[in-house]
Amino acid sequence: MLFYAGQLARRADRRLPVLRNGRAALPSEQVDNVLTAAHLLSVQLRNIGTGRAWHPSGLADATGWAGVAVTEIVVHGSDVASALHLELPIPAEACARTVSKVFQWIPPVVAAPGRLLLAATGRAEVHGVRVDQEWWWQSAPLSQWDSAARRRTPLAGLGVRATTAVRDRAELLTWRTCFSLR
Repeated sequence: MLFYAGQLARRADRRLPVLRNGRAALPSEQVDNVLTAAHLLSVQLRNIGTGRAWHPSGLADATGWAGVAVTEIVVHGSDVASALHLELPIPAEACARTVSKVFQWIPPVVAAPGRLLLAATGRAEVHGVRVDQEWWWQSAPLSQWDSAARRRTPLAGLGVRATTAVRDRAELLTWRTCFSLR
């Protein structure tokens, strides 16, 4: 069903690659899958209205989910582009809206929006933005924000630093696996 939904969401005129059963895929197929997932998410964002859905950072509304998605695509896309020595154009307007929604505590005028998003996630240094490797999103409606910078909740039985190390290591292994050039 997910395959069908992806084909439909992208208005595909050809069979799109689908990763399943641990099958190895070319980097281009990985990127194609990210694009399909983004299309599926955009359909959900248009249809959720005032509804909310669970995310580890809170019950996210549509703008929270959009901010989380933009963060993931821009930050990890930047990670991959950097590793491959490529230039990644970063969409300023989407980054500005993302920082203003899910990183409310970041002053919006200290750098370009894309640079702020990378700084908020510990990928860049910007004067006036504290680098916090344990950052987290404010994905719930802003009316529920307590004016404090959000931080990750430790995994059961681990401290925050150990939790971050576990997540970072898993993320690194995932990206190396997904984008290893064969």
